[in-house]
Formats: sequence, C-alpha cells, structure tokens
Amino acid sequence: QLVDGNNISSLLPLTGFEEIEFKFFTPGTSRAYDFSSSTGHPMKIYKISNRQGLNPRTQIYVLNFASKEMITNEQVKVQRAFENSIDNTILGIVRNELNSDKTLILEETKGIRKFVFPRIRPFEAIDMLTKSAESKKHHTPGMMFYENALGFQFKSYESMLASTDTTARPVVA
Repeated sequence: QLVDGNNISSLLPLTGFEEIEFKFFTPGTSRAYDFSSSTGHPMKIYKISNRQGLNPRTQIYVLNFASKEMITNEQVKVQRAFENSIDNTILGIVRNELNSDKTLILEETKGIRKFVFPRIRPFEAIDMLTKSAESKKHHTPGMMFYENALGFQFKSYESMLASTDTTARPVVA
C-alpha cells in the first residue's frame, strides 16, 4: 500500500507497461530477491486498486505487479506433446513457453514419460508434471516446483530436507 502526497498516479498515468524495480533482503543474510533491471527481472505493474483519498492532496492505493513469467503464463497455452523425463519437460516449458531466462535448478527424475497438454497454462502443466514426478536420487514420493531468491527450483521433498545431497535426514519417532 502506497501513500501518495504528490498525486503521482495522475501526473504519470500508469498504462500497464511500467516496470518496478526493488530488492528484498532477509536481515542477517546477503541473499536477496533481486527484481532490478540489472538482473533482467523487474516486475510489471498491471493495476492500481483500493484507491482512497486521505485529504485533498494525499491518496492511498495498492500498486499491483507481477513477474514477466506470471504475465506470460496468462497469455500463452501449452498445446503439444512431450516425450522426455519430467525434469527435461519442465525445462522445456520454462524456457520455451514461459520464455524465462531465470536460473532453473532441477532435480533429475526417473524414467521417460509421455504427456500431451491440451491448451493449458504453463504453470498448470508444470503442476501436473510435479504430481507424477519421482526423484532419481531419493525413494520417497513428492516433488515441488517453486521460486526463491536463487531462481526456479524443482526438487523432491526429501532433497529439501536432506542432510547432504544424497543422504536422507535420519528418521526421528
């Protein structure tokens, strides 16, 4: 929520093509979510909502923004067949359909699978793939696709909780 005492939204009308740059840091760490032009990942403003006037010269509003990938996800559909491992299929969807150049860390999956996507959004297709993926390193079910400060990640639950890359955390009753 922004407090605007200079009526910026009237002086500089927002048409939906503006970009907003910022960085989020966790206190005590150097790792950050970097949404700046220097990284090539600024956010796109798509809406102003909940506009309220406080007094004749000041207003409050919410500036809504999204990543380039989220906007692309709403604009394109996946409508083709894939025959590959699930991690390579996800790689293809992120690079080709979402047209993303963000860092992508993938955990290898078992087997070659065939998928035919009938005009669904890229993130929906990735969600479908995630539900049927099996890790090559770990023998427990469940994988997750998410984004953090390092980029997009596709990992098994066990690898996110593991002590080392291939050693599972010991079971505690």
